[in-house]
Amino acid sequence: MDRRQNVGRPRSPSDNRGRLRTPRARGSVRRGDTGAYPLPSRPWRHMAGMLGNRGTQRAIESLRRDRLLRAPLSPEEREENLTAEPYASSEQLQNAYDNAPMLRTGASGEAVALVQQGLLDDGVPLPLSTTQGTQPPDGLFGPETAQGVRAFQDRHDLLVDGIVGRETLGALQELAGRRTAPPSGETTPTEPEPEIPPLSTAEYVIQVLRSADTRMLDALRADGAFLDGMQALMSPAQFGEAAACLCLVIPGEVQHPAEAKAEALRIMAAQLAGDPATTRRAIDRVRGLIIPANRLSTDYPPFSSLAGTATADGRTWDTVRGIGNTPLGDLRYSTFPEENLLGIPCTATYTPTSGPQAGIPQALGQYPEGYSVATHEFAHSLHGAALTDDDSETIDDAYEERKDEAEDAPTDTDMWVDGREGCYASTSVAEFYAQLSNAYLGTNAGTDAVTGDTRHNGKPWVRAHEPEVYGILERVYAGSQVEGTNPVSAPLAGGAAAPEPAEGAATAA
Repeated sequence: MDRRQNVGRPRSPSDNRGRLRTPRARGSVRRGDTGAYPLPSRPWRHMAGMLGNRGTQRAIESLRRDRLLRAPLSPEEREENLTAEPYASSEQLQNAYDNAPMLRTGASGEAVALVQQGLLDDGVPLPLSTTQGTQPPDGLFGPETAQGVRAFQDRHDLLVDGIVGRETLGALQELAGRRTAPPSGETTPTEPEPEIPPLSTAEYVIQVLRSADTRMLDALRADGAFLDGMQALMSPAQFGEAAACLCLVIPGEVQHPAEAKAEALRIMAAQLAGDPATTRRAIDRVRGLIIPANRLSTDYPPFSSLAGTATADGRTWDTVRGIGNTPLGDLRYSTFPEENLLGIPCTATYTPTSGPQAGIPQALGQYPEGYSVATHEFAHSLHGAALTDDDSETIDDAYEERKDEAEDAPTDTDMWVDGREGCYASTSVAEFYAQLSNAYLGTNAGTDAVTGDTRHNGKPWVRAHEPEVYGILERVYAGSQVEGTNPVSAPLAGGAAAPEPAEGAATAA
Protein backbone atom coordinates (compact mmCIF):
# COMPACT_ATOMS: atom_id res chain seq x y z
CA MET A 1 0.00 0.00 0.00
CA ASP A 2 1.42 3.34 -1.06
CA ARG A 3 1.78 6.27 1.36
CA ARG A 4 2.54 9.05 -1.13
CA GLN A 5 -0.58 11.16 -0.42
CA ASN A 6 0.37 14.84 -0.40
CA VAL A 7 4.07 14.04 -0.21
CA GLY A 8 6.40 15.41 -2.87
CA ARG A 9 9.20 13.29 -4.26
CA PRO A 10 12.73 14.53 -3.57
CA ARG A 11 14.43 15.31 -6.84
CA SER A 12 17.77 16.51 -8.09
CA PRO A 13 18.71 18.04 -11.46
CA SER A 14 20.37 14.75 -12.43
CA ASP A 15 17.10 12.78 -12.26
CA ASN A 16 15.92 13.45 -15.81
CA ARG A 17 18.37 11.28 -17.66
CA GLY A 18 16.03 9.59 -20.09
CA ARG A 19 15.60 5.86 -20.44
CA LEU A 20 18.95 4.23 -19.91
CA ARG A 21 19.62 0.73 -21.21
CA THR A 22 22.09 -1.42 -19.33
CA PRO A 23 23.34 -4.91 -20.16
CA ARG A 24 21.02 -7.56 -18.81
CA ALA A 25 22.41 -8.67 -15.44
CA ARG A 26 20.98 -10.98 -12.87
CA GLY A 27 21.51 -11.05 -9.12
CA SER A 28 23.66 -13.86 -7.76
CA VAL A 29 22.02 -14.22 -4.36
CA ARG A 30 19.90 -17.36 -4.08
CA ARG A 31 17.04 -18.02 -1.67
CA GLY A 32 18.35 -19.13 1.70
CA ASP A 33 21.91 -17.96 0.99
CA THR A 34 23.28 -15.99 3.95
CA GLY A 35 26.29 -14.86 1.92
CA ALA A 36 28.73 -16.24 4.49
CA TYR A 37 32.19 -16.58 2.95
CA PRO A 38 35.56 -16.66 4.70
CA LEU A 39 36.94 -13.13 4.80
CA PRO A 40 40.55 -12.09 5.24
CA SER A 41 41.62 -10.41 8.47
CA ARG A 42 41.18 -6.67 8.81
CA PRO A 43 38.31 -6.57 6.27
CA TRP A 44 37.60 -2.84 6.50
CA ARG A 45 41.20 -1.81 5.97
CA HIS A 46 41.51 -4.32 3.15
CA MET A 47 38.34 -3.04 1.51
CA ALA A 48 39.43 0.58 1.85
CA GLY A 49 42.73 -0.27 0.22
CA MET A 50 41.05 -2.01 -2.69
CA LEU A 51 38.56 0.78 -3.28
CA GLY A 52 41.36 3.29 -2.96
CA ASN A 53 39.41 6.16 -1.40
CA ARG A 54 40.18 8.11 1.71
CA GLY A 55 36.51 8.50 2.59
CA THR A 56 36.22 4.89 3.71
CA GLN A 57 39.31 5.24 5.89
CA ARG A 58 37.96 8.44 7.46
CA ALA A 59 34.68 6.68 8.24
CA ILE A 60 36.53 3.78 9.83
CA GLU A 61 38.83 5.92 11.95
CA SER A 62 35.90 8.01 13.23
CA LEU A 63 34.33 4.97 14.90
CA ARG A 64 35.41 2.57 17.63
CA ARG A 65 38.15 0.36 16.20
CA ASP A 66 37.46 -2.70 18.28
CA ARG A 67 33.83 -2.72 17.12
CA LEU A 68 34.17 -1.86 13.46
CA LEU A 69 37.25 -3.67 12.32
CA ARG A 70 35.72 -7.01 13.25
CA ALA A 71 32.69 -7.97 11.23
CA PRO A 72 30.01 -9.63 13.41
CA LEU A 73 30.37 -13.39 13.29
CA SER A 74 27.81 -15.30 11.26
CA PRO A 75 25.86 -18.18 12.87
CA GLU A 76 28.09 -20.60 10.98
CA GLU A 77 31.25 -18.91 12.31
CA ARG A 78 29.92 -19.00 15.88
CA GLU A 79 29.58 -22.76 15.57
CA GLU A 80 33.33 -23.07 14.93
CA ASN A 81 35.55 -23.81 17.93
CA LEU A 82 39.19 -23.81 18.86
CA THR A 83 40.52 -27.34 18.24
CA ALA A 84 44.22 -27.18 19.18
CA GLU A 85 45.38 -27.71 22.74
CA PRO A 86 45.93 -26.11 25.13
CA TYR A 87 43.35 -23.60 23.89
CA ALA A 88 40.48 -25.96 23.02
CA SER A 89 39.83 -27.00 26.63
CA SER A 90 39.42 -23.42 27.90
CA GLU A 91 35.81 -22.25 27.95
CA GLN A 92 36.92 -18.63 28.36
CA LEU A 93 39.09 -18.85 25.26
CA GLN A 94 36.30 -20.54 23.30
CA ASN A 95 34.11 -17.55 24.18
CA ALA A 96 36.88 -15.14 23.20
CA TYR A 97 37.20 -17.00 19.88
CA ASP A 98 33.55 -15.98 19.30
CA ASN A 99 34.41 -12.40 20.37
CA ALA A 100 31.95 -12.88 23.25
CA PRO A 101 33.77 -11.42 25.11
CA MET A 102 37.30 -10.87 23.93
CA LEU A 103 40.23 -10.87 26.36
CA ARG A 104 41.65 -7.47 27.11
CA THR A 105 43.44 -5.45 29.79
CA GLY A 106 42.04 -6.29 33.23
CA ALA A 107 41.28 -9.97 32.50
CA SER A 108 42.94 -12.68 34.55
CA GLY A 109 43.05 -16.42 35.04
CA GLU A 110 44.10 -19.57 33.24
CA ALA A 111 42.90 -18.33 29.84
CA VAL A 112 45.20 -15.30 30.07
CA ALA A 113 48.09 -17.53 31.18
CA LEU A 114 47.56 -19.75 28.11
CA VAL A 115 47.67 -16.69 25.83
CA GLN A 116 50.81 -15.46 27.60
CA GLN A 117 52.47 -18.85 27.08
CA GLY A 118 51.52 -18.73 23.40
CA LEU A 119 53.20 -15.34 23.12
CA LEU A 120 56.31 -16.67 24.86
CA ASP A 121 56.41 -19.68 22.53
CA ASP A 122 56.38 -17.26 19.59
CA GLY A 123 59.34 -15.35 21.03
CA VAL A 124 57.47 -12.41 22.56
CA PRO A 125 59.23 -11.50 25.85
CA LEU A 126 57.09 -11.05 29.00
CA PRO A 127 59.71 -10.48 31.76
CA LEU A 128 57.36 -8.96 34.35
CA SER A 129 54.67 -11.61 33.87
CA THR A 130 57.21 -14.45 34.28
CA THR A 131 59.54 -12.91 36.91
CA GLN A 132 62.35 -12.61 34.39
CA GLY A 133 61.57 -16.05 32.99
CA THR A 134 61.88 -17.89 36.30
CA GLN A 135 58.14 -18.51 36.82
CA PRO A 136 55.18 -19.60 34.69
CA PRO A 137 53.02 -16.78 33.26
CA ASP A 138 51.06 -15.02 36.02
CA GLY A 139 47.70 -14.95 34.16
CA LEU A 140 47.28 -11.17 34.59
CA PHE A 141 46.35 -9.19 31.46
CA GLY A 142 48.22 -6.00 32.26
CA PRO A 143 50.08 -3.41 30.18
CA GLU A 144 52.96 -5.79 29.45
CA THR A 145 50.65 -8.51 28.16
CA ALA A 146 48.70 -5.97 26.08
CA GLN A 147 51.97 -4.77 24.54
CA GLY A 148 52.99 -8.37 23.91
CA VAL A 149 49.70 -9.06 22.16
CA ARG A 150 50.23 -5.99 19.97
CA ALA A 151 53.73 -7.20 19.07
CA PHE A 152 52.34 -10.64 18.19
CA GLN A 153 49.55 -9.10 16.09
CA ASP A 154 51.98 -6.89 14.21
CA ARG A 155 54.31 -9.84 13.56
CA HIS A 156 51.47 -11.90 12.05
CA ASP A 157 49.81 -9.06 10.10
CA LEU A 158 46.71 -8.88 12.30
CA LEU A 159 44.80 -5.86 13.52
CA VAL A 160 47.10 -4.33 16.15
CA ASP A 161 44.91 -3.41 19.11
CA GLY A 162 46.18 -5.45 22.07
CA ILE A 163 42.89 -7.38 22.36
CA VAL A 164 42.56 -11.15 22.00
CA GLY A 165 39.62 -12.33 19.91
CA ARG A 166 38.90 -14.49 16.86
CA GLU A 167 41.87 -13.29 14.76
CA THR A 168 44.52 -13.45 17.44
CA LEU A 169 43.39 -16.78 18.87
CA GLY A 170 43.21 -18.20 15.36
CA ALA A 171 46.86 -17.28 14.83
CA LEU A 172 47.89 -18.70 18.24
CA GLN A 173 46.04 -21.93 17.45
CA GLU A 174 47.74 -22.24 14.08
CA LEU A 175 51.15 -21.89 15.71
CA ALA A 176 50.22 -24.45 18.36
CA GLY A 177 49.16 -26.86 15.62
CA ARG A 178 52.52 -26.48 13.93
CA ARG A 179 54.35 -27.23 17.18
CA THR A 180 52.34 -30.42 17.69
CA ALA A 181 52.53 -31.62 14.08
CA PRO A 182 53.96 -35.14 13.49
CA PRO A 183 57.75 -35.36 13.04
CA SER A 184 59.16 -35.09 9.55
CA GLY A 185 58.38 -38.19 7.52
CA GLU A 186 55.25 -39.08 9.49
CA THR A 187 51.83 -38.21 8.10
CA THR A 188 48.41 -38.04 9.65
CA PRO A 189 45.50 -38.84 7.31
CA THR A 190 43.18 -35.87 7.00
CA GLU A 191 40.13 -35.07 4.97
CA PRO A 192 41.01 -32.66 2.15
CA GLU A 193 39.61 -29.21 2.80
CA PRO A 194 37.11 -27.99 0.22
CA GLU A 195 38.66 -25.55 -2.20
CA ILE A 196 37.20 -22.08 -1.85
CA PRO A 197 37.45 -19.98 -4.98
CA PRO A 198 39.00 -16.57 -4.36
CA LEU A 199 36.59 -13.66 -4.17
CA SER A 200 36.88 -10.80 -6.61
CA THR A 201 37.27 -7.32 -5.17
CA ALA A 202 33.58 -6.57 -5.80
CA GLU A 203 32.46 -9.83 -4.21
CA TYR A 204 34.69 -9.16 -1.24
CA VAL A 205 33.19 -5.72 -0.66
CA ILE A 206 29.66 -7.18 -0.85
CA GLN A 207 30.49 -9.86 1.73
CA VAL A 208 31.96 -7.29 4.09
CA LEU A 209 28.85 -5.12 3.74
CA ARG A 210 26.67 -8.14 4.52
CA SER A 211 28.44 -8.57 7.85
CA ALA A 212 28.68 -4.87 8.78
CA ASP A 213 26.92 -3.48 11.83
CA THR A 214 24.41 -0.63 11.76
CA ARG A 215 26.89 2.03 12.83
CA MET A 216 29.32 1.19 10.05
CA LEU A 217 26.58 1.02 7.43
CA ASP A 218 25.33 4.45 8.50
CA ALA A 219 28.83 5.87 8.01
CA LEU A 220 29.29 4.29 4.59
CA ARG A 221 25.88 5.42 3.31
CA ALA A 222 26.96 9.00 3.96
CA ASP A 223 30.39 8.57 2.37
CA GLY A 224 30.11 9.75 -1.23
CA ALA A 225 33.67 8.74 -2.07
CA PHE A 226 33.02 5.18 -0.92
CA LEU A 227 29.79 4.97 -2.96
CA ASP A 228 31.55 6.38 -6.02
CA GLY A 229 34.27 3.77 -5.64
CA MET A 230 31.75 0.93 -5.38
CA GLN A 231 29.77 2.11 -8.38
CA ALA A 232 32.91 2.34 -10.53
CA LEU A 233 34.19 -1.04 -9.33
CA MET A 234 31.05 -3.16 -9.70
CA SER A 235 28.73 -4.41 -12.39
CA PRO A 236 25.12 -3.10 -12.11
CA ALA A 237 23.99 -6.38 -10.50
CA GLN A 238 26.85 -6.31 -7.97
CA PHE A 239 26.14 -2.67 -7.18
CA GLY A 240 22.53 -3.69 -6.55
CA GLU A 241 23.65 -6.38 -4.08
CA ALA A 242 25.83 -3.87 -2.25
CA ALA A 243 23.06 -1.27 -2.26
CA ALA A 244 20.62 -3.77 -0.75
CA CYS A 245 22.93 -4.07 2.28
CA LEU A 246 22.89 -0.29 2.66
CA CYS A 247 19.10 0.02 2.26
CA LEU A 248 17.96 -2.71 4.68
CA VAL A 249 16.99 -2.03 8.32
CA ILE A 250 16.61 -4.97 10.75
CA PRO A 251 15.05 -4.29 14.19
CA GLY A 252 16.38 -6.30 17.10
CA GLU A 253 12.98 -7.94 17.65
CA VAL A 254 13.06 -9.89 14.36
CA GLN A 255 12.60 -13.56 15.31
CA HIS A 256 14.79 -15.12 12.60
CA PRO A 257 17.25 -12.34 11.75
CA ALA A 258 19.73 -14.33 9.66
CA GLU A 259 17.08 -15.97 7.46
CA ALA A 260 14.97 -12.81 7.14
CA LYS A 261 18.02 -10.73 6.26
CA ALA A 262 19.15 -13.17 3.58
CA GLU A 263 15.70 -13.25 1.94
CA ALA A 264 15.23 -9.47 2.14
CA LEU A 265 18.65 -8.89 0.56
CA ARG A 266 17.85 -11.37 -2.21
CA ILE A 267 14.66 -9.48 -3.02
CA MET A 268 16.15 -5.99 -2.84
CA ALA A 269 19.17 -6.98 -4.94
CA ALA A 270 16.82 -8.17 -7.68
CA GLN A 271 15.01 -4.82 -7.69
CA LEU A 272 18.29 -2.89 -7.80
CA ALA A 273 20.05 -5.07 -10.38
CA GLY A 274 19.83 -2.81 -13.42
CA ASP A 275 20.26 0.95 -13.62
CA PRO A 276 23.12 2.18 -11.35
CA ALA A 277 21.69 5.72 -11.32
CA THR A 278 18.39 4.44 -9.89
CA THR A 279 20.31 2.27 -7.44
CA ARG A 280 22.39 5.23 -6.25
CA ARG A 281 19.24 7.27 -5.61
CA ALA A 282 17.79 4.33 -3.70
CA ILE A 283 20.84 4.28 -1.40
CA ASP A 284 20.30 7.96 -0.67
CA ARG A 285 16.50 7.90 -0.28
CA VAL A 286 14.98 4.44 0.26
CA ARG A 287 14.94 1.95 3.14
CA GLY A 288 13.26 -1.42 3.64
CA LEU A 289 12.40 -2.28 7.27
CA ILE A 290 11.74 -5.87 8.34
CA ILE A 291 8.63 -6.03 10.55
CA PRO A 292 8.88 -8.91 13.07
CA ALA A 293 6.17 -11.55 12.65
CA ASN A 294 4.94 -10.89 16.19
CA ARG A 295 4.81 -7.09 16.02
CA LEU A 296 2.57 -4.54 14.30
CA SER A 297 3.92 -2.34 11.51
CA THR A 298 2.79 0.68 13.53
CA ASP A 299 5.14 -0.32 16.36
CA TYR A 300 8.01 1.17 14.31
CA PRO A 301 8.73 4.65 12.97
CA PRO A 302 7.82 5.97 10.48
CA PHE A 303 4.70 3.79 10.44
CA SER A 304 3.92 4.54 14.12
CA SER A 305 2.44 7.87 13.03
CA LEU A 306 -0.35 5.88 11.34
CA ALA A 307 -1.44 4.08 14.52
CA GLY A 308 -5.16 4.42 15.22
CA THR A 309 -5.97 5.89 11.80
CA ALA A 310 -7.82 4.41 8.84
CA THR A 311 -6.67 3.61 5.31
CA ALA A 312 -8.45 4.93 2.23
CA ASP A 313 -10.32 1.63 1.91
CA GLY A 314 -11.48 1.62 5.53
CA ARG A 315 -8.92 -0.66 7.15
CA THR A 316 -7.05 0.25 10.33
CA TRP A 317 -3.41 0.99 9.57
CA ASP A 318 -2.39 -1.06 12.61
CA THR A 319 -3.61 -4.22 10.83
CA VAL A 320 -1.80 -3.51 7.54
CA ARG A 321 1.39 -5.51 6.98
CA GLY A 322 2.36 -3.94 3.67
CA ILE A 323 3.13 -0.20 3.75
CA GLY A 324 5.38 1.56 1.26
CA ASN A 325 6.85 4.94 0.38
CA THR A 326 6.29 6.30 3.89
CA PRO A 327 8.40 9.39 4.62
CA LEU A 328 10.65 9.92 7.62
CA GLY A 329 12.98 12.85 7.16
CA ASP A 330 14.60 12.57 3.73
CA LEU A 331 13.97 8.81 3.46
CA ARG A 332 11.09 6.66 2.22
CA TYR A 333 10.42 3.44 4.09
CA SER A 334 8.75 0.16 3.08
CA THR A 335 7.70 -2.73 5.30
CA PHE A 336 9.11 -6.21 4.76
CA PRO A 337 6.90 -8.45 6.97
CA GLU A 338 9.03 -11.25 8.41
CA GLU A 339 6.29 -13.83 7.94
CA ASN A 340 5.97 -12.95 4.25
CA LEU A 341 9.72 -13.21 3.74
CA LEU A 342 9.99 -16.62 5.38
CA GLY A 343 6.55 -18.21 4.92
CA ILE A 344 6.00 -18.49 8.69
CA PRO A 345 2.79 -17.60 10.59
CA CYS A 346 2.08 -14.01 11.50
CA THR A 347 1.53 -14.06 15.26
CA ALA A 348 0.99 -10.32 15.70
CA THR A 349 -2.49 -9.32 16.81
CA TYR A 350 -4.38 -6.04 16.93
CA THR A 351 -6.85 -5.23 19.69
CA PRO A 352 -9.43 -2.56 18.77
CA THR A 353 -10.31 -0.01 21.43
CA SER A 354 -13.77 0.74 20.09
CA GLY A 355 -16.56 -0.84 18.05
CA PRO A 356 -18.10 -4.30 18.32
CA GLN A 357 -14.68 -6.02 18.49
CA ALA A 358 -13.28 -3.72 21.19
CA GLY A 359 -10.95 -5.53 23.54
CA ILE A 360 -10.81 -8.67 21.38
CA PRO A 361 -7.41 -9.46 19.82
CA GLN A 362 -7.67 -9.77 16.04
CA ALA A 363 -5.41 -12.06 13.98
CA LEU A 364 -3.92 -10.47 10.88
CA GLY A 365 -4.05 -13.46 8.50
CA GLN A 366 -1.50 -14.43 5.86
CA TYR A 367 -0.81 -13.70 2.21
CA PRO A 368 -1.01 -16.52 -0.36
CA GLU A 369 2.12 -18.44 -1.22
CA GLY A 370 4.11 -16.80 -3.98
CA TYR A 371 2.82 -13.27 -3.29
CA SER A 372 5.54 -10.92 -2.05
CA VAL A 373 4.65 -7.92 0.08
CA ALA A 374 8.32 -6.93 0.11
CA THR A 375 8.67 -6.59 -3.68
CA HIS A 376 5.35 -4.69 -3.86
CA GLU A 377 6.21 -2.19 -1.11
CA PHE A 378 9.81 -1.71 -2.21
CA ALA A 379 8.48 -0.93 -5.70
CA HIS A 380 6.34 1.81 -4.12
CA SER A 381 9.39 3.43 -2.56
CA LEU A 382 11.47 3.14 -5.72
CA HIS A 383 8.58 4.66 -7.68
CA GLY A 384 8.24 7.51 -5.21
CA ALA A 385 11.89 8.35 -4.62
CA ALA A 386 14.30 6.71 -7.09
CA LEU A 387 12.73 6.67 -10.57
CA THR A 388 13.11 9.71 -12.81
CA ASP A 389 10.38 12.25 -13.52
CA ASP A 390 10.22 10.89 -17.06
CA ASP A 391 9.60 7.42 -15.62
CA SER A 392 6.78 8.69 -13.43
CA GLU A 393 5.16 10.50 -16.35
CA THR A 394 5.29 7.32 -18.44
CA ILE A 395 3.64 5.33 -15.62
CA ASP A 396 0.97 8.02 -15.13
CA ASP A 397 0.12 8.01 -18.85
CA ALA A 398 -0.11 4.22 -18.96
CA TYR A 399 -2.46 4.19 -15.99
CA GLU A 400 -4.77 6.84 -17.41
CA GLU A 401 -4.88 5.05 -20.75
CA ARG A 402 -5.77 1.80 -18.99
CA LYS A 403 -8.53 3.53 -17.00
CA ASP A 404 -10.01 4.88 -20.23
CA GLU A 405 -10.00 1.42 -21.81
CA ALA A 406 -11.59 -0.10 -18.69
CA GLU A 407 -14.65 2.15 -19.08
CA ASP A 408 -15.51 0.30 -22.29
CA ALA A 409 -14.77 -3.20 -20.93
CA PRO A 410 -15.15 -3.16 -17.13
CA THR A 411 -15.59 -6.94 -16.85
CA ASP A 412 -12.59 -7.92 -18.98
CA THR A 413 -10.37 -9.98 -16.68
CA ASP A 414 -7.41 -9.24 -18.94
CA MET A 415 -7.82 -5.48 -18.48
CA TRP A 416 -5.57 -5.04 -15.44
CA VAL A 417 -2.69 -7.09 -14.09
CA ASP A 418 -5.01 -8.13 -11.23
CA GLY A 419 -8.08 -8.74 -13.39
CA ARG A 420 -11.17 -6.66 -14.16
CA GLU A 421 -11.92 -3.03 -13.29
CA GLY A 422 -12.20 -2.59 -9.52
CA CYS A 423 -9.23 -4.83 -8.75
CA TYR A 424 -6.40 -3.59 -6.55
CA ALA A 425 -4.17 -2.52 -9.44
CA SER A 426 -6.94 -0.28 -10.78
CA THR A 427 -7.32 1.77 -7.56
CA SER A 428 -4.37 4.17 -8.09
CA VAL A 429 -1.35 4.75 -10.26
CA ALA A 430 0.87 3.70 -7.35
CA GLU A 431 -0.84 0.31 -6.96
CA PHE A 432 -0.90 -0.08 -10.75
CA TYR A 433 2.89 0.19 -10.88
CA ALA A 434 3.58 -1.91 -7.77
CA GLN A 435 1.40 -4.79 -9.00
CA LEU A 436 2.99 -4.64 -12.46
CA SER A 437 6.35 -4.78 -10.70
CA ASN A 438 5.26 -7.92 -8.84
CA ALA A 439 4.05 -9.54 -12.05
CA TYR A 440 7.35 -8.73 -13.80
CA LEU A 441 9.30 -10.34 -10.95
CA GLY A 442 6.97 -13.35 -10.73
CA THR A 443 5.73 -12.49 -7.22
CA ASN A 444 2.07 -11.71 -8.00
CA ALA A 445 0.50 -15.10 -7.21
CA GLY A 446 -3.04 -15.47 -5.86
CA THR A 447 -6.39 -13.85 -6.51
CA ASP A 448 -7.59 -10.29 -6.17
CA ALA A 449 -9.30 -9.65 -2.83
CA VAL A 450 -12.16 -7.58 -4.34
CA THR A 451 -12.96 -9.22 -7.68
CA GLY A 452 -11.76 -12.75 -7.00
CA ASP A 453 -9.98 -12.76 -10.36
CA THR A 454 -6.71 -14.64 -10.69
CA ARG A 455 -3.85 -12.20 -10.85
CA HIS A 456 -1.61 -12.20 -13.91
CA ASN A 457 1.93 -13.19 -13.01
CA GLY A 458 4.99 -13.11 -15.27
CA LYS A 459 6.91 -10.92 -17.68
CA PRO A 460 5.01 -11.97 -20.84
CA TRP A 461 1.74 -10.40 -19.65
CA VAL A 462 3.45 -7.15 -18.64
CA ARG A 463 5.38 -6.93 -21.92
CA ALA A 464 2.25 -7.57 -24.00
CA HIS A 465 -0.16 -5.27 -22.14
CA GLU A 466 2.03 -2.49 -20.69
CA PRO A 467 5.08 -2.22 -22.96
CA GLU A 468 6.06 1.28 -21.80
CA VAL A 469 6.05 0.32 -18.12
CA TYR A 470 7.76 -2.95 -19.05
CA GLY A 471 10.62 -0.89 -20.50
CA ILE A 472 11.12 0.87 -17.16
CA LEU A 473 11.01 -2.39 -15.22
CA GLU A 474 13.44 -4.00 -17.66
CA ARG A 475 15.89 -1.13 -17.22
CA VAL A 476 15.67 -1.03 -13.42
CA TYR A 477 15.36 -4.78 -12.68
CA ALA A 478 17.44 -6.02 -15.64
CA GLY A 479 15.46 -9.18 -16.20
CA SER A 480 15.43 -10.25 -12.54
CA GLN A 481 13.14 -13.07 -11.46
CA VAL A 482 12.38 -13.64 -7.76
CA GLU A 483 11.28 -17.23 -7.32
CA GLY A 484 9.87 -18.93 -4.23
CA THR A 485 8.64 -15.91 -2.29
CA ASN A 486 6.44 -16.34 0.80
CA PRO A 487 7.14 -20.11 0.89
CA VAL A 488 4.21 -21.05 3.14
CA SER A 489 4.41 -24.76 2.28
CA ALA A 490 8.16 -24.90 2.99
CA PRO A 491 9.07 -22.08 5.40
CA LEU A 492 12.64 -20.81 5.49
CA ALA A 493 12.57 -20.74 9.31
CA GLY A 494 10.54 -21.95 12.25
CA GLY A 495 10.29 -25.65 11.38
CA ALA A 496 6.55 -26.22 10.95
CA ALA A 497 4.65 -25.05 7.90
CA ALA A 498 2.42 -22.05 8.38
CA PRO A 499 -1.36 -22.48 8.47
CA GLU A 500 -3.63 -21.71 5.54
CA PRO A 501 -4.68 -18.04 5.23
CA ALA A 502 -7.54 -17.14 7.52
CA GLU A 503 -10.92 -16.58 5.90
CA GLY A 504 -11.25 -12.96 4.90
CA ALA A 505 -7.53 -12.25 5.32
CA ALA A 506 -6.11 -9.52 3.11
CA THR A 507 -4.41 -10.83 -0.03
CA ALA A 508 -3.02 -7.61 -1.45
CA ALA A 509 -0.60 -5.19 0.11
